[in-house]
Amino acid sequence: MDYSPKKVSYRRGGGGGRGRSGQEGSSSRGRGSQGENIRGKRGQLSFRGRGDVKEKISSDDQEKEHSKNIHDDSKQDKPSSHDISSKSTIPTDLECLKIEEPDVAPVICRGKLITVDEPNFKSYRLRTNDELTIGKDLPIITNVYNFKVKENLYVDLFSVHFLNSDKQINEKFKNSRKRAVVMKVLADADNKFDLDNFVYDDSNLLYVLSGIMKNQKYEFIIDQNAKVINYVRFEKAKSLLIKLTNNDNISHFESKTFLNLMLTQFAKNPYNENYNKKCTGIGNQLFFKPSEAYSNKVSLDFLRQIWPGLCFSISLGPRGLPILNINQNYALFPKSDLTAIDFYCEANGVKVNTLKLENLSMNQIQRQRMTNLLKGLNLSVDYNKSREFTVYNVIDKIPSKTMIEIEGEKMTVNDYYKKRYNINLKYPNLPLIQMNPEQAKIYIPMELVKISEKPQKLKQKLEGHLIAKMVQNCTKLPEKKFSEINNYLKDIKKDGDIILRKFGTDIGNQIKTTGKILPTIKVRQPVDEKKRSIYDNKLKNFTYGIVFVNNPINPKARGNYIGKINHIINNVRKYGCGFNSNVAPLYDCNFNSRDNLHEVLKCRLEKLNDADKKNHLIIFIIRDGCTSYGLIKMYCEQKEFLGCHSQVLKSKTLEKVNVSNPRCRVTLNISMKINGKLGGLSKDLYYEDNNQKLIDFKKKFFNEKDATIYIGADVIHPSPHDSGQNFIPSISAVVGSMDILGFKYAISGRVHTTTVKQNKQAMETLQYFQEQIHERIISFKNATGVVPKHIVVFRDGVADSQFKITMDYEVYSIHKVCESINKNYKPTITFLVVQKRHGVRFFDPKQSIDKFFNGNVPPNTVISKDIVNPELLDFYVIPHKGALGTSKPCHVYALYDDWKLTLDEISLLTCWMANICTRCTDPIGIPTPCYYADLACTRLKHHYIEKKELLKKMKSQSKITIDIHPSMVNEQFFV
Repeated sequence: MDYSPKKVSYRRGGGGGRGRSGQEGSSSRGRGSQGENIRGKRGQLSFRGRGDVKEKISSDDQEKEHSKNIHDDSKQDKPSSHDISSKSTIPTDLECLKIEEPDVAPVICRGKLITVDEPNFKSYRLRTNDELTIGKDLPIITNVYNFKVKENLYVDLFSVHFLNSDKQINEKFKNSRKRAVVMKVLADADNKFDLDNFVYDDSNLLYVLSGIMKNQKYEFIIDQNAKVINYVRFEKAKSLLIKLTNNDNISHFESKTFLNLMLTQFAKNPYNENYNKKCTGIGNQLFFKPSEAYSNKVSLDFLRQIWPGLCFSISLGPRGLPILNINQNYALFPKSDLTAIDFYCEANGVKVNTLKLENLSMNQIQRQRMTNLLKGLNLSVDYNKSREFTVYNVIDKIPSKTMIEIEGEKMTVNDYYKKRYNINLKYPNLPLIQMNPEQAKIYIPMELVKISEKPQKLKQKLEGHLIAKMVQNCTKLPEKKFSEINNYLKDIKKDGDIILRKFGTDIGNQIKTTGKILPTIKVRQPVDEKKRSIYDNKLKNFTYGIVFVNNPINPKARGNYIGKINHIINNVRKYGCGFNSNVAPLYDCNFNSRDNLHEVLKCRLEKLNDADKKNHLIIFIIRDGCTSYGLIKMYCEQKEFLGCHSQVLKSKTLEKVNVSNPRCRVTLNISMKINGKLGGLSKDLYYEDNNQKLIDFKKKFFNEKDATIYIGADVIHPSPHDSGQNFIPSISAVVGSMDILGFKYAISGRVHTTTVKQNKQAMETLQYFQEQIHERIISFKNATGVVPKHIVVFRDGVADSQFKITMDYEVYSIHKVCESINKNYKPTITFLVVQKRHGVRFFDPKQSIDKFFNGNVPPNTVISKDIVNPELLDFYVIPHKGALGTSKPCHVYALYDDWKLTLDEISLLTCWMANICTRCTDPIGIPTPCYYADLACTRLKHHYIEKKELLKKMKSQSKITIDIHPSMVNEQFFV
């Protein structure tokens, strides 16, 4: 299904430009457009793409082509009730709006889109002479380094194929074997290749210094002595010039990927004398093996330990020169000296030295627990160190009684190991471990199995208490973090010097820069009654009830909890939410997860009409480990069910509420959250400074006569584990402001019918973005009585590699929505991408006697030079206060902006929007619309999972929907 737009180039006032692509810290490869637009006659577009194919297209003809193809997915799906092409969905007052024409009408030129991977050129918002002119200077040390790459560095790119005996591609060849196989055949080849000339991605790509491998194809036998002969083949794909540019093309990605991998290649050579002794290389990361003396300190549990590491990410910096970000990270690795007997003891909850294992066995529960512990680990055996295994199951068979047939002779497993390997088993009654694949029937006695000596990074999810333990081990203040990075870097420069010099590269000095501390944003709570009156008018006659979930507690404790909730409700009233003067709950009842929650609640609310339900809040008290959260939210918020607000509180959180302390932080945060959830204004933001720029800023962005709608957008994709019956599709959420001040938001969510992927990476485009934006604009108009003249989008989670296609599709979608509302409706659009997954960190090196100073930069610090893109307008901002560890900045790109905002204005807006979150008094780390979109995606995922489970229990074949109840559709229920 092609739901993408046709190729489009917008030019609205600003000039054109090209943007970089590439995802920081990732070795994935993407594709982008290599075309360029040449401005022709008005209303026409000349497009030059790959192969210099030229075409001249009338914009009128392309308009027809767009109208035919923009809703391709509607051919397979039922039409939406919010189909923006249908005029029946547009309110008459909006359709007849008299909207002033802008001084310069935008010219929209449309070209033809051939594939979703090749969006047309679009004008980025470029960095011209943009500089911050507001705020105080702050000297800052970064974890970004200068990086040198010699000119005219060419590498040959070979594809790597692992073949079976018939020389067909072997899809089942183990990934854990690939590195050793490739390096061995290259080292043993007749040419005796120098392995320092190779960079391998441990999968299917091999980069070779140009001229080393002269043939187009090489083929080697993996093991001459093996029973079954397998092969590895290298085929030359291209010669690649290593050059970072600001173009969206594949050469930039391949250059970036190569350089990131090259930096860790020294740790991936099995023929290196220090291989896996000091550190191990995985992709663009290095992990350092803890010393014996330090091993216990980094131990997470009996199985796992925490390894510190470094992650390398090359990008294009100022003046078009490459820069290198080196960040400290951590990962879990299994302890290499563990045997399967250790897992047996863990599964049984005992210690090895307390057991006499000769006469012990395992029951089904213990075997399953041990299987779960071993799943996903590479295992080895001493009698054949060349092989590795993964567990299929710990089976209900023991060596002394299990018969096998070898070359026509039947014998027990005991006898086989005695005859073949001269091994006398010590524990013949312990279960056998069956290895993958199942059909091979590989049974190995437990006492012979151990964890592979090769380091292996674990990807298992941790339990809550282990997460806390890991966070405690990994949290470091900036000074210590930067010191450790530089200490590791000294070793890397020494150990990797040969490869760095081979490829003409060098890691330079750490970059120091100057940031700007923007004016402090003050918070006033509660908000003045006059200022919040427009919000309070809608918050009348609220009621609430209490439900205790799986929580059998004594009457005294129950009464204590109810008293604390009454105290919280009284605090909510101070923020303006109109609960009845009698703050007692309408009911308090119990719910057992075996019961039907819908029926339990339905009977409690049957006396309330729809309006009363909308103004009813159910507070659920749960314990740690409760799994009913998603079920609660689905029944309260989904279309088919109740349509009321809910607040889930853990009993341990309630215990922290201090009714005698009027400034109890827990009470304040819960009260703010509930007030915001119900639609109230929880805080007032202001500047103490009377700077005219700050006055102009507030007047420009929060002006009823020149209104702005703030949009947050995000999409979550299925993980590799979400397959089969556990499959969860991509789910997107678009939140839009419902007030002039940008404090209240409502959601438009969709389940995607298709997850488009670029290589292995899911595309970030929102399939139903047009419908979602349409709903948000209409809701804003209905809530405020004015039409937004400016649309500011905070787009979450877009990697550099997908900038162009996301901007092309989503900005175009906004234009189409506005056109469908009224042909003269042309609001300005500012499209900001907010990235959180990057490794850039900052350190304030000043000496301070302030006991609260920890080396983190102050809130509202913006860095807009020395480590940013040379052409695109981007900057780093830390809007929050870093109390623990090192503050993580958000990276903001202004990809598209026909409002022509200044860097000052975009920076001020980003910091301001980080302060409006209704869940806490302090600012958060990203603009709130992004955060709310993320929360909304997670909430809708809960809805989907619970709805799917409900339909399964009902044996229903109905389509899984996540439609929100009409009473909740314009409410901020998801915060």
